[in-house]
Amino acid sequence: MMDRQKVKDFFEFKKDNTKLYVGLGIIFLLLGFALFLSFILSGVFFWLAYREKEKKSDNSELEAVRFFKQKDVSNLLDRAFKKANVDIDDLVDFEASDMLDFDELEGNPSNTQDKLRRKSFILLGTPDNFRFRAVKEAGGMRSLEINPWRVTILFLTQSQLIGYEAELDITRGDLNTEDFHRMFLKDVVQIGTSTKSKRIEIDPKARDEATVEYREMFGPNIKEVVRRFHFVNISKTDGQPLTFPIGVPESRDGTVGALDMESSDEDARYMRIAQEMSQRIDEMKRGLPAA
Repeated sequence: MMDRQKVKDFFEFKKDNTKLYVGLGIIFLLLGFALFLSFILSGVFFWLAYREKEKKSDNSELEAVRFFKQKDVSNLLDRAFKKANVDIDDLVDFEASDMLDFDELEGNPSNTQDKLRRKSFILLGTPDNFRFRAVKEAGGMRSLEINPWRVTILFLTQSQLIGYEAELDITRGDLNTEDFHRMFLKDVVQIGTSTKSKRIEIDPKARDEATVEYREMFGPNIKEVVRRFHFVNISKTDGQPLTFPIGVPESRDGTVGALDMESSDEDARYMRIAQEMSQRIDEMKRGLPAA
């Protein structure tokens, strides 16, 4: 059985003891040259055992993080539907296959859950304050694991757009905040996306949690990082827009300007999200059946 405590352990800031263990290993080696071969073997064994222990621990914790993320987001989809208090057959189908990879949801869904996945937008973003860890994937690619998540679930009927938001702490399975919105389609003016960037200078002497992860991502000599945050914005006739964070914030080496970088695939993906939502809402406003 998967243990949620491993999720907490994954996001706890662990002091880097590599230098300590390397130093102890070197001491054993030096003693070995002066005394016996056994000290040399002890030094090598000590280092290898430490590395293997760290690797197994990280893999086990990462597996738990992804398991509970899938489980919790799937549970939120059921929770949002219950709060919406509508018949599932009244919900409009979305062509939202690239809005959220189904790997982010728990496998083997029930019939109701399977229907809900086709009849909802599920957007994962981040709140203002979040913790992250850089993870090295197969092939050398790096990804970020986040906590907490800002989860937005949108349903569409013939006359209403229904929105559910929750800040999900996957280390505890808690909801820090919940918001529920229900608006008539005639009050929706437009849907678009926006991006905000933030430059972060890296202090060469800093050893805080975020700086350690930036160095893990970009190397020990990183001096500045640019973070880009993406949002979906819904404008309404009352002038009070709804803004939903979407996606994992992008982190880039700050030595290269935004105009000198290649455009991100995520930018185009977020535009497709807004376009798909706008298209479906326009169809409902015109009284046309969804394709």
